Amino acid sequence: ADDAEVLLANYNGLPSSTITALQGLKNAMPNTNILYAQGSAHANGLPVPKLIASQYLFTNKEASEHGLKGDYFTNNKFTGTPVLSRVDPVIDFLWINEPPVSSINLDNFSVRWTGYLKVPADGNYFLDMYGSSDFQLYINDSSLFKYSNADGADHRYKNIALKSGEAYTIQINYANSGANAVVKLNWTIPNTEYEAEAIAIAKKADVVVLCMGLSPRIEGEQMDIKLDGFNQGDRTKLELPAVQQSLIKKIAALGKPVVLVLVNGSAVAINWEVENIPAIVETWYGGQQAGTAIADVITGKFNPSGRLPVTFYTSETELPAFEDYNMKGRTYRYYSGKPLYEFGYGLSYTTFTYTNLKVKPVVKVGDAVIVTIDVENTGKMEGDEVVQLYVQRMNATENTPLRSLKGFSKIALKRGEKKTVSFKLRPTDFSYINTQNKRVIDAGTFQIAVGGKQPTDFSKGAVIIKKINLTGKATLLEL
Repeated sequence: ADDAEVLLANYNGLPSSTITALQGLKNAMPNTNILYAQGSAHANGLPVPKLIASQYLFTNKEASEHGLKGDYFTNNKFTGTPVLSRVDPVIDFLWINEPPVSSINLDNFSVRWTGYLKVPADGNYFLDMYGSSDFQLYINDSSLFKYSNADGADHRYKNIALKSGEAYTIQINYANSGANAVVKLNWTIPNTEYEAEAIAIAKKADVVVLCMGLSPRIEGEQMDIKLDGFNQGDRTKLELPAVQQSLIKKIAALGKPVVLVLVNGSAVAINWEVENIPAIVETWYGGQQAGTAIADVITGKFNPSGRLPVTFYTSETELPAFEDYNMKGRTYRYYSGKPLYEFGYGLSYTTFTYTNLKVKPVVKVGDAVIVTIDVENTGKMEGDEVVQLYVQRMNATENTPLRSLKGFSKIALKRGEKKTVSFKLRPTDFSYINTQNKRVIDAGTFQIAVGGKQPTDFSKGAVIIKKINLTGKATLLEL
């Protein structure tokens, strides 16, 4: 709920400010007492990076002055006389619009921080750095890790045993060469009872908002990470990580109203949650203003109208092997099972009624097809509806899709308002790839379905279906 990085996904820029879900709710409800706890790690074995506070950093071994000494250079080689030397209380910098000092070029500078680190208790600490371009961390003159990538920022971390009462020398070398300049020094303090802290505040609350899901730190492309459910950025399980499932179930058991906010970049199998959590909001990686959008939906300021662009399956066991590139059994077009949530699914705070679907019952092969339908807002709020049109070839062959989305239109309707929506289907919308790998259109019966969902027995919502016949000579199309 208070993780800014998780909102930005992969291949992203770095905004100068970010509104997390926590901040968004505070902004939306300034007179509400909002309690917060981390709750859990993103996944078992993954650090929970928290900024190392100034109280644990010192400029001298005697621990008489907090912070680290920073020497700033006007080149990325740490050479020459520093243009600026100062004590920085914490290492938490995002230099995008303004450099540390006017004589520094943000595309070519470096900083060396030195000092001492003291820990609050004995234990194994994850020391973590997040930064762009180039950075390296030394503890007691030994390099703990380094990072070099001119294309963006990332984390590096290592588990290290540290003892209370000792002053460990610390040195950070940070050099920037054209990337957005960001650098943060974090850690995970051992034996932190994240789950217990969350349960304690939930017991005091009238309503609980659980922000759960995934993270660009564990799902992505060619990542150096192996955890339960994740292998180098790939998903090996579709369910939420076990540590999150544990927290969700314990919070739900308290009997409080719960809103589950999902923050993720790919589908999740939230089977238990669907049966036991009354409100679920899918937000994906929402970007720098995600917290504002989340708060607007939860508080009812905005009526949601999003629709799923992917299928949510009940389990990875429902899918063919990842290495199998055949589409059979994948996506809404070829999956014959019952998904957890289907492609095109989405809820609204209002309701919509569909009537008067019009389409010619007989059409010649190669002709365009005009489809119209009336949509009325029959609920208590104004809202947007995503009208979806699916085409299905009856008596289809094995390699023909079960159904295909061939048109959609997002319309805004006031309470009680009705609009007519029109679609124009092209000849190619009735084509398919035959066993000779040729795209063809031929005569046959087709189902035209229009509504706020897929035309399936398991999906909920309004939909109207009509059948049309294509007559005439088959046509071969060039791919």
